[in-house]
Amino acid sequence: GETRQKISEIRSAHAQMIRTRELLGDTNGWRCVVDNHKEISTYHRQEEGTPIHSIKVVGIIEAPLQHLLSLIIEADLIPTFINFITIIVDQLKVSSPYHQILYSRVPLP
Repeated sequence: GETRQKISEIRSAHAQMIRTRELLGDTNGWRCVVDNHKEISTYHRQEEGTPIHSIKVVGIIEAPLQHLLSLIIEADLIPTFINFITIIVDQLKVSSPYHQILYSRVPLP
């Protein structure tokens, strides 16, 4: 019944968290471009067979949780926050307010 459904939802969320942790730990093809500057490291990877460049930023962000969650929930609004360059953000998939796959394009010199 309802209890089994809740247990199933919890197990599904847990499996998704495990996959997310694995993605964060993925080192395949990532090249560190900034190592631990103010406790933040930045990595770059050219996506094989595509013109896409991926950037991963790893670090501890000291901010209230609600501020971080609003960035995730409102990721599609990022172009309205930064108006001095053209940024394109498309939500490709929204599984929940906190689980999204985004495509963003930022023109670089």
